[in-house]
Amino acid sequence: MQTSQVPETAPHKVAQQVGPLQRLAPKGAGARQVAWRVLRAAAPVIRATAVVYRGTLARKTRFITVVGSYGKTTTARALSLAFTGSIHRYLQNNAGPWPALAVLRTPPGSPYAVAEVGIDARGRMETHARTIRPDVVVVTSIGTEHGPTLGSPEEIRAEKAHMVEALGADGIAVLNCDDPHVAWMRSRTRAGTTTFGRSAGCDVRILETRLEWPHGTRVAVLCGTEKVELRTKLLGDHAQNAIAAALAVAWTEGLPLQDTARRLEALEPMPSRLQLVPLPDGVHLIRNEFKESPATVEVSLDLLGQIPASRRIAVLGQFIEPPGQSGLHYRKFGARIAETAEVAVLVTDEACFQHYRAGAIGAGMAPEAIHHVDRDVRGTLALLKKLVRPNDVVMVKGMGPQRLHRVSLGLMGRQVGCNLETCYLKLVDCDFCSHLGTDWGE
Repeated sequence: MQTSQVPETAPHKVAQQVGPLQRLAPKGAGARQVAWRVLRAAAPVIRATAVVYRGTLARKTRFITVVGSYGKTTTARALSLAFTGSIHRYLQNNAGPWPALAVLRTPPGSPYAVAEVGIDARGRMETHARTIRPDVVVVTSIGTEHGPTLGSPEEIRAEKAHMVEALGADGIAVLNCDDPHVAWMRSRTRAGTTTFGRSAGCDVRILETRLEWPHGTRVAVLCGTEKVELRTKLLGDHAQNAIAAALAVAWTEGLPLQDTARRLEALEPMPSRLQLVPLPDGVHLIRNEFKESPATVEVSLDLLGQIPASRRIAVLGQFIEPPGQSGLHYRKFGARIAETAEVAVLVTDEACFQHYRAGAIGAGMAPEAIHHVDRDVRGTLALLKKLVRPNDVVMVKGMGPQRLHRVSLGLMGRQVGCNLETCYLKLVDCDFCSHLGTDWGE
């Protein structure tokens, strides 16, 4: 079977898609690209400075580090709120020089600090581990994201396990025991371990989750022998893993669990990650444009299927890093769309659309409910403005550099002129990009 695939990375397309840096430099987007390049170039100096700072002014701070394939940012935000009382902006970036900057931005003498660490190449986790010298490591998941650069799931887990291996004997590894690749890391550390998840053997176990649309999710968690109940603002079952992880660390560190739970109730969803946005006429938009891995698509469609609405509209794009035969994934998710939505809007090339369509029709979806707009953001917006009715729910599940954020922003009333098929600008969200309203990409 012939499948359609998009290259995992396409740095040579940056100039084609967003123009030379000189064209961008006078504007906000260009300034951020210059800043990104400067930071990347200065990374060795930043790391060396962070190592000294960690060993001196921050030596008494307990560093909680979050690693994993997905779920890192929400978990890091939950931990930051629970342990520091606020969510620091640097948690929005997790690779390159950013973990070292997280160390440097920790005030001297702070009792706790949280750092999220992401990688896209081998050898980098060891570097970050030497810089941070973690006291607690939370591992959320192991998935196929970055498979083309990191390899098989076994190779990915071995790479991410370097942070766990860096723990001292007095450290703690907090592991998602529902994921066998994460559970395997218990054998990779001399530190103590605490597990969280839904499995019966977890130290901190999610007993029940119940969607209370549109307010959030009710969750009950058993921490050892103490039961904690709270209503979070996070949508869906999977998002509650972040709550369980934060409670697991609090339990391990001896913090009062009920106080921790009250703090966690204030946690807002991360922008573009299962973020609920009310629109006029009772329409609800769920923004989930940030990542494109198959696991995050599953989570999005699982949530969509639970929502009570007159109609559910699924807007999906095209994988940037499709593992294996991408056509099989598109057919699988086409079938899931048929199970969880009444309308599908697919922003893909023709080959990917046909795979999606075949899966959806095979699962019983009517052909007239399946719409195709061929990687055209403005065309997608025009179609949705005709399709959406009062009290509908629209889920926009983006695919990384495809930047379907622009579809959500258009539905929210923002002027969207940019029609790039893909965009690899660093440190720039479409929400704040100076090119959002311009005829960019024509």
